[in-house]
Amino acid sequence: MPLALLFADAGVRVLGFDVDVAKVEALNDGRSYIHRILSDEIAAAKQSGLRATTEIAELSACDAVLICVPTPLAEDGTPDTSFITSTVEALAPHVRAGQLIVLESTTWPGTTTELVVPALEAAGVVVQRDDAAGDVMVAFSPEREDPGNTEVPRRAVPKVVGGVSREATEVAAALYETIFDRAVMVSSTEAAEMTKLLENGAGDWWALHSGGPVLFELARAAVWTADTVH
Repeated sequence: MPLALLFADAGVRVLGFDVDVAKVEALNDGRSYIHRILSDEIAAAKQSGLRATTEIAELSACDAVLICVPTPLAEDGTPDTSFITSTVEALAPHVRAGQLIVLESTTWPGTTTELVVPALEAAGVVVQRDDAAGDVMVAFSPEREDPGNTEVPRRAVPKVVGGVSREATEVAAALYETIFDRAVMVSSTEAAEMTKLLENGAGDWWALHSGGPVLFELARAAVWTADTVH
């Protein structure tokens, strides 16, 4: 929701999707269902073009689709990425050529290329890569929300972006620079995913649960970026 408010404030038409009918109705009525966001903010965003829907097919009209779904821990302590997978699978039939798809959910390094891209391609969507043309561009940009922080404006927090292709990285950065003071482009989706874990101080947890060598190779690639964006 904070992203939607920033885009609406910048004059960008925003379409929100949710399966929860009550949430969609609240937004379309100009009411907030989030305790730290005032209804006045929602009402103002609505005046700027914010609208919500339960029909995922409507997202085909959007130039960019930002996926922000929860990734809670499963009973065995591993991240539950089922919300990511189910969302992408539901979205895939409605993707159109030229769209940018960005995952924002906090997750393990490799999720974008190992879950999002295959789910799209299983539906016949060709994802652009540096060495091959494609229908859509895919990137990862971690949510960097600091609830309760009233001293630093949302737009002042640097936005990290990494794409499956260089063009995806650049297009995603240009999109976010309409609402953030700075977008930091990194070498890959994995590097962008890793910066979020480093920021959260989750390195020890991942080392224990995801296999040390892979983690630390990714950490070496991402640590310079993590130091830079703060």
